[in-house]
Formats: sequence, C-alpha cells, structure tokens
Amino acid sequence: MMGTMFEADEKMEFIRKILLALDRNNCKAVISLVGFENKDISKLSTTDNILYLTHGIPHCWLFLHMSATIHHGGAGTTHASLRYGLPTLVLSFGADQPFNGDRIFINRLGPRSIPIRQTNVKILANAIRDLMIDNYNIYKTSAKKISELIKNEDVLSHCVRLIEAELTE
Repeated sequence: MMGTMFEADEKMEFIRKILLALDRNNCKAVISLVGFENKDISKLSTTDNILYLTHGIPHCWLFLHMSATIHHGGAGTTHASLRYGLPTLVLSFGADQPFNGDRIFINRLGPRSIPIRQTNVKILANAIRDLMIDNYNIYKTSAKKISELIKNEDVLSHCVRLIEAELTE
C-alpha cells in the first residue's frame, strides 16, 4: 500500500518513524518491505528486534508467530489478524480501511485507527504502547473471542444461502 501513497523518500521516512516508535516501546517487530527497492532497504538500520521481510509470507504462517499486528486495515489482513486472535492497530490509507479500523476500536480489538498521513513518531509510539502494554490483555481477550466466531463460521453455506435467496426473488 505504501507504494500508492508515498514516494521512495517518504516510504523511508515512514519506516524510520515506525522504527523510532517501536524502539520507544522496546518492541520486536516484523516489517514488510515488499515493494521497496533494494537501494532503499540497504539504508535501514539493523537490530536484533527487527526482522525485515523482502518477500511476501502467507498470513496463515506468519500470524501464528505474532503477538499483535499493525497493518493498513484492508479486509483480508484485518480478517486474518482477527482469525488468529491478534490485537490489531490499523494505519489506514483509504477505501474500507478507516471503517475496518473503527470496527477494531469499537469492538476493543485494538487502539483507535490512525490515518497514515497523520502518523508521527509520538502518535504511533503511544498507539503501540496502548496495543502492546496498556491494554494488551483487553484486546487479546476480545480478539480471542472474535477468532472463535470467525473459525466457527460456515462461510460457504452462508454464501450459498445468500445466492439462492437472490436467485429465487
């Protein structure tokens, strides 16, 4: 998503903001750099607390190893993070993402969503502290509950019923 919103310099500045906010909270993180140019990646600082991904990894494998997620709030990533019972922070770009971020917040699955253009180190550091420290147990409990609902939902049968209802009208 960053490629659609930011030029190369802006992407690197945004990553630096993320790194500073993570450092302020002493958090470990996996940061996706898929879509970044190699010349940009080589400029990033390295630390034992940060793992940079340069290739896509399926959520179904990655999220099994996470404590929480911070992402753009697209429907697929939001669904995957909640399916795996992960507290979530949304940094929304547009489209359905602000709505999904609001649902995360309203249902106590994570902090209030932050529009990507309003993200700065202080706001992001505070949101990460809220996600990972201050309210982690609340968010985790809510995420576990929604995870069970998602896992037990019979999506295919529900879709078939909706299609059949439309066809019979």
